[in-house]
Amino acid sequence: MSSTTDPARRSRTVVALGVFVPAVVLLAACGGSKRAAPRTTTTRPKAPTATTSQRSAVTTSSPCGRVTTPPRWQHVIVVIFENHRHGDVIDNRAAPYATELARECGTATNWSDAGSAYPSLPNYIGLTSGQDGKDVGITGDCDAGAPPDKACTTGADNIFRQARKTGVSVKSYQEDMPGNCHIGEGGGYREHHNPAVYYRGDGGGDWSDCQKNDVPMGSLSGGGNLFDDLERDTLPNIAFVEPNNCHNTHDCQVAQGDAWAAKFFPRIFASKAYRDGRTTVLWLWDEDTPIPNVIVSPATRPGTVSADAISHYSALRAIEEIFGLPLLGHANGARDMRPLFNL
Repeated sequence: MSSTTDPARRSRTVVALGVFVPAVVLLAACGGSKRAAPRTTTTRPKAPTATTSQRSAVTTSSPCGRVTTPPRWQHVIVVIFENHRHGDVIDNRAAPYATELARECGTATNWSDAGSAYPSLPNYIGLTSGQDGKDVGITGDCDAGAPPDKACTTGADNIFRQARKTGVSVKSYQEDMPGNCHIGEGGGYREHHNPAVYYRGDGGGDWSDCQKNDVPMGSLSGGGNLFDDLERDTLPNIAFVEPNNCHNTHDCQVAQGDAWAAKFFPRIFASKAYRDGRTTVLWLWDEDTPIPNVIVSPATRPGTVSADAISHYSALRAIEEIFGLPLLGHANGARDMRPLFNL
């Protein structure tokens, strides 16, 4: 896989998807969807040569296209799924919810992971530190080990450290994790999908922060930390959400993850934080370029599709710029995705 910062790979066109007719059978293996021709084309200010087009009508339940000017965002929620390419999810009959949400909001067709042929953990490290796995000695999935064990951990600066030093709140919510900042495996929880446990710098500050703010997510049926924060309007500024190893499509089929997502994301969109127009949601997969993704915000123009070269480092850059944080590592120089999705 080539680097997402290679200028030769950058395409400048943003086009619009047409109206999607949701599939009735979730377990269908694949299939296309009907597309309508774009109706209007305009040039976005401050974006590279780009065009946008809007669907002729947006359903009242659509979470996007509600405002034209991006507000001052107070929350960014990053939800990470696993191990699929863009075409495995978006426009696949097995994923009607993800496909429809992408059509009502936005998606990038040329989203790359954090490095060539890396498995999960280096991508999570790249997304949260801006560092390529080889720069920090983490190029595979491995156990962190509790302090003072230093195996497969890093002292690199990271978004969690940046946040706490500047008064920006951040939490990680891990479905099926047995307890805060858990080392090891348990149920559907996988340690190497939880980057916070691998940061061990800042004089022990990273580890202490993990023990406080890396928490079990809870469940759709039973509630828990994330759902309490949604209901009480106590979400942190930055939230990383990792479903269990079935719901994130790692061990289970795309259709099963999509069915879970169809119940999960409406809980976010029904929250006061989202209804007030101050929350952005990035739904990403961790690896297998081009990576599936859905970009959701009240200001995102419905039906936006970007062919620009975007990466996990672009996502980190967007989060850092939203909250006024310095750009870490490869986030400095990564493609700015905010103008493309009106964030």
